[in-house]
Amino acid sequence: RAKVTIIGNLAAGAASSISSHVIASVPATIPGRPDLEFEGDWPAPTTVDMPAPFMLSVPDSVLGMTAQLAVLPRAPDDRKQAPFSVTTQLAPDIVLSFPTETMTVHGRLLSPILTPQSGFLARAFQNGQLISNAAETPMFSLTIPVSDVSTATDQPITVELAPIDDKSALPRFTSHAIMLGAYTELGDLRLPAWGDPNVFRFDVRGESVTGPPMSGAVVTVRTAIDGSTDGSAVYSRSGVTGADGFADLSLVPGTLDALRSYDITVVPPPDSWFGVTCIRAFPLAAGGTAQAPALARKVALPARAVVSGTLADADGAPAANMSIVATRTDASNGASDPCASAVAAPASATSDKNGQYTLRLDPGTYRIDYDPTPDAAIPRLTEPAVTVSGDATHDVSLPAATLVEGTLVGADGNPLPSVVVHLFRVACGADANPCSGPDRVPPSLRAVARSDARGAFRMVVPQGIDM
Repeated sequence: RAKVTIIGNLAAGAASSISSHVIASVPATIPGRPDLEFEGDWPAPTTVDMPAPFMLSVPDSVLGMTAQLAVLPRAPDDRKQAPFSVTTQLAPDIVLSFPTETMTVHGRLLSPILTPQSGFLARAFQNGQLISNAAETPMFSLTIPVSDVSTATDQPITVELAPIDDKSALPRFTSHAIMLGAYTELGDLRLPAWGDPNVFRFDVRGESVTGPPMSGAVVTVRTAIDGSTDGSAVYSRSGVTGADGFADLSLVPGTLDALRSYDITVVPPPDSWFGVTCIRAFPLAAGGTAQAPALARKVALPARAVVSGTLADADGAPAANMSIVATRTDASNGASDPCASAVAAPASATSDKNGQYTLRLDPGTYRIDYDPTPDAAIPRLTEPAVTVSGDATHDVSLPAATLVEGTLVGADGNPLPSVVVHLFRVACGADANPCSGPDRVPPSLRAVARSDARGAFRMVVPQGIDM
């Protein structure tokens, strides 16, 4: 398709001094795929009389389609304007106005000793979505576009206050659920009391506390800080172990009379022989300094399960040089349980000349993708749900193959070289398998190819409509 440029401007008489990022979303042409997104920057005007336009490069096939256009102010301009979205028809020229009908949330942040607390940025969220501008404490006023929020009783908002400096010794605070009105006065939000941080050392090793030091592991510790009637506070810090297996973290301490409990997660590199571990409610008392950290815990990572097997084509011949990637799919978002979200990056391997492979994986459920080299006469395969509970043999027979060929040309009829082609099998359509929305059922990838200098491509795909 031909490429065209959409130019967006402010409506006559409207004024803006902010810079933003603009995203136009339209439904995907392949059912079940995520929306197509086209992005561009909207620069701040150089003068009051010369507003700057934004530009989006799109295929001409989307002109006339209804799109959701999101305007996301960039920092520090996000302190002047909340993000907003509008539904509009895509055309070569688009005229937008910033929302004028808004709600306001006002409040003040206080320290544990009831003095005004600076050093935080306040933002409002609804269903996990940012809906307001950012505002510095202690006094903050948040503006929320009416068109982008719900005032239903089952759709409250929360105000989150995060340290401006993420390396500071301040916790992150979240208010209780709030029902929105045209003007919402929160009054004073009081932070709970916490102590000055001490430095604690975590010594991470493989299999036992005397095992080899584990470098490159991400250590994350998290504790709730109680004591506020206005919301909840969380203190969290992360660090990466060095060659000695050490990670030093500045943490809010406890005392010998009142130990402070931390949840600790350790995630090693993806192809490590050792696995993810989580320690719940680990008690800490006083620590040390940066020059003399206190040893908090020696952490022994468990050996990962060894999953090995042989890949064979439909005729039983070894499938050599296949790329194998195992991606964990049963993790949570970790909002309330950091242990459930402690997941290593996808593990990978390549089958040898005999089709044999080995993966080292944590227990869990995985999607495993098997991809051949571009010139191989065998198709790719995805296993959507493979359960790993321990060492196992997992042999795989690849499906029989069919060759698909084609040619790509541009809007001018000339060949298009070096274009990546994906072939999908649509999996949605029934009532239980929606094609859109948050529960959409995505199509399954069947083949990938790249066009040559003449625009020609060839891909090997599984036989049969059920593959």
